[in-house]
Amino acid sequence: RRLPVGVRLLLTLRDGPGAIPSVLLESLHDELVRREQVQPLTETALQQLVRDRTGFEAARPALTRMARRAEGNPLFALELARAALAAPGSASARDPLPVPADLMTAVGSRLDRLSGAGREALLVAATLSRPTPDLLARALTAPMSEEALAEADAAGLLVTEGGRLRFTHPLHAAAVYGAASSADRSELHRRLAALVEDPEE
Repeated sequence: RRLPVGVRLLLTLRDGPGAIPSVLLESLHDELVRREQVQPLTETALQQLVRDRTGFEAARPALTRMARRAEGNPLFALELARAALAAPGSASARDPLPVPADLMTAVGSRLDRLSGAGREALLVAATLSRPTPDLLARALTAPMSEEALAEADAAGLLVTEGGRLRFTHPLHAAAVYGAASSADRSELHRRLAALVEDPEE
């Protein structure tokens, strides 16, 4: 109520079982809220997205199974395509499309294929709220190499934009952070606290 006129808020909420209601949204009068229901992507749109982002080419039945399994979710469709690309022969029309049990499993399998330096680079980036290549280089236990960032980029997990590092999806950062042990996370937080300059960071 004390915000100046002209302030707008954009909220995203999941629906269905287990959805958490927004206290903020419930506190606003209905005439102040505009709701938009985000619909799943169509099968054709998902197939085009997968081809553009991953280069995954398969027979139409395999692409159809992938799109249906993703249920219109673009993130899941991309993960399924990457899982198929990583499995030899998975693009065959006769072979079943490999389907990870969930997103954490999909990201975890990609982490397993990275070197120790690549995994550490991702963990540092996931721990920082505003990671940069320079800060990443100073935070790693081993000398920073371009190969570590190239690995993370090739895995489709981390990209560099305008001097900043960004995960391709927030859930990827959560998966990387969650895969580390509590001892490793605590040690990394202590190390980063001595490197960052922003008090809030």
